[in-house]
Amino acid sequence: MLFETKAGWNQHGGAELFTVDNHDPKGGCVLLNDGTVKFIRTEGELYRLRWK
Repeated sequence: MLFETKAGWNQHGGAELFTVDNHDPKGGCVLLNDGTVKFIRTEGELYRLRWK
């Protein structure tokens, strides 16, 4: 899974690095292993993703 993060490259971590500040309306993109992309807008949506 690839996702938008706060500033920096080659970070290692999970949901705590996700940011919604790059878009208007607020949200962030997540690229899943099957090639689909989801636009996450809420913390609830974020934590429904499988992080492990």
